[in-house]
Parts: sequence; structure tokens; C-alpha cells
Amino acid sequence: MGVPYSLFGGGGSSSKRPHEDSDEDEVDSNRIPARKKLKTADYIYEQLFVKGCGSDVTVHALGKEWNLHKIYLSQSPYFSSMFNGNWVESRQKSIQMSVPNSVITIKSLDQAFGSLYHDEIDIDCDEVINLVAAATLLQLDCLVSQCADVMLENIRLKYVISYYIASEENGLTAVKEACLKWLRTNLLRWLYVKCEQEVAKSSKKNIPSLKSVANAWLADFKGKKESFLETVSGLKFASVFSALRLQNILALEKSVHVIIDDNIIPRNITDQYLALKWQMQLCIENENKTDEPNEEASFLKEIDPTFFYKCAIRCGRDLAQDIPINWRWTGYNHGIDILISHRYRLVDFKLSAHRSENEKLASTYEIIIMDIFCRTSYSLS
Repeated sequence: MGVPYSLFGGGGSSSKRPHEDSDEDEVDSNRIPARKKLKTADYIYEQLFVKGCGSDVTVHALGKEWNLHKIYLSQSPYFSSMFNGNWVESRQKSIQMSVPNSVITIKSLDQAFGSLYHDEIDIDCDEVINLVAAATLLQLDCLVSQCADVMLENIRLKYVISYYIASEENGLTAVKEACLKWLRTNLLRWLYVKCEQEVAKSSKKNIPSLKSVANAWLADFKGKKESFLETVSGLKFASVFSALRLQNILALEKSVHVIIDDNIIPRNITDQYLALKWQMQLCIENENKTDEPNEEASFLKEIDPTFFYKCAIRCGRDLAQDIPINWRWTGYNHGIDILISHRYRLVDFKLSAHRSENEKLASTYEIIIMDIFCRTSYSLS
């Protein structure tokens, strides 16, 4: 009988010949490299998806064909309903797939199909908008979520616009909000840098800042009969300016002069708001001089919430730190002067010692407190 050889120290005879044989075997084993086996997932991807072994359905799209398998395609609701329903495609071995979205490319569709055979996929931030479009078409929610994560991690100047458009087209709410936040945070700063670069290149060295650049641009409309929003180039911005609360901006004399002098907003619109402010002032004066309010002149009526949110003056305070602080909101003419105190996440509201003559009026307020530390909000009416 032969004696087994152990790599951990000998067994059997200690004669010289067996020792020489073991050396030869060791040399031979070193000459034959061990064959590295693929992981199960990699093997399935290589054999079934890449090589198409055992394919039972061929999908044609964008001028290319994929030899695939119904059992894997059924992971996609797009194909699952097709194979399990009473459709012609459920009995066919060749399917012509319609791709209506021009953003979808052959590569992105290939990646989307490949994700059905493998749980790992490389997503390039340059091509993620193509992949998310393909994933949306195939209704692959998990892949869409992975694409959204990549987009959220790579929002910057190069991608923010394309990611925002893709988020709207594919219903990616989180990506859309993140893009808008990035634009709000960085766009003005970016414009400032761009303008400063142009100023530095120009011969007008006396222009010190972005404000001066804007003033120079606004000077083209000052003194003209036609305002900026009435021109062809300004008409597209009308919806933006219509959202301004002019009734609150025109509450200060300085603001009135600036708005009229800039000549961006048509004069007939500002005149309407100024007339409304004057009428309101007359109502206030009339009610203060009489014991009983005049019903025809009175504007103190029950206010619809929609109207309130649209017209109310918004006052805000950003508390960067949780420290004691006091402040007053001023600038409104017909309300109660309120003193606000914030101490260690407690907010107190008190009437100012200098009470207004109009304090007796039943002014309407809604106070919304946002706790930046606890991420909660409270509403007081």
C-alpha cells in the first residue's frame, strides 16, 4: 500500500527516494498556475448576459439585439406584464422594443439590461442621465434609486442643469430639490465672479462691483417711456416679477423712488399699488377719528388664508446659534409693534413699550417658528 503525503510534515517511510519525489511534485505544481474561478454573479453575467447562452428571447432596440432570458427580464415590470399578460409578445421569441426617449442610448440600455443579471453596476456621472432614463423606461426602481444617489453626490456646475432636467423628466424629487438648492446657493456667487472677470478685462476700471454693473445696465431704461418688462426681451421675465409683493416693497419711500427710477416695472402697475396704499391709509385715518368704524371704508374683515399668504409681509430671522437674542420687526404701518426674544429654543412675543395708536385694530398675524436645531416648525395665529 502507498503511504499518503502530508504537506504538514511527513508520514510513512523516511527513505530518500520519496523525499526526492515530493520535491519533483512541488516543482511541477509551481509550474501549473491555479485557475481563478469567477464568482457566481460574475459567471452568470458573463455566460448568460454577455454570451447569451440558453437565451429564450431576443430583444431588438435602437438597431441592436440582445439575446436574453425571460426569467431575468421578468424582474422588470415592463417585461413582466408583457410576458404574463395576454399579449402577442408573450409567445414570441423575438421582441421589437420601442424606445421613445431620445436620451436613452445603446450603452445605457445595455447597462439597464445587464443590471438584471448582476447586482453590481458601475454608474458614470457623465452618463447617469442616460441610464436613469433607461431604468425609468424599464421601471427598475432600484436602479433609478442608485442613479439618483450618484446624481446627488455629483451636483456641481458641470451637471446641475442636466441633472435638474433629468430629475423633472424622471420624477426624481430629491435630486430636483438638491439642484434648486445648489442654484440658490451658488448661482449668484458664480454670476458675481463672471461679472467681475468681465469688468477686469474691460477698460472701465472705475466700475468697482456687481452693483455698479447692474446700475449701468439699468441706466439704459431710466428716463424712457417704455419699461423693461414692456420690451420684447423683458416680456419673458414678467412672470418672475409678478411674484413680487409690491404692496410691501412700496411701503417705504426710498423703495418707491428706486422702483420708479429703475423703470423695470411698468409705471401703471406701481401706480395701482400706490393708490391702494393711499386708500388704505385713508381708511386707517378715518377709523381712528371715529368711534364706530365705517363699514364702507373698513378693510378689517375676515381674511381668506390664501389671500393672507399672498399679501402678508414676511419677516424672518436666521438664528445661526442657539443663544439669547432680542429683535423687533419694523416697516409695517398698521400693525402691532412686537418684541421677539429667543432664549435657548424658547421664543417670547411681547408688545413693545411704545404702543401704536392703531393697536386697537384687530390686526391678523401668523407666526411660523422654524427650529433649525430640531428641524421642526410651529404655527401661531
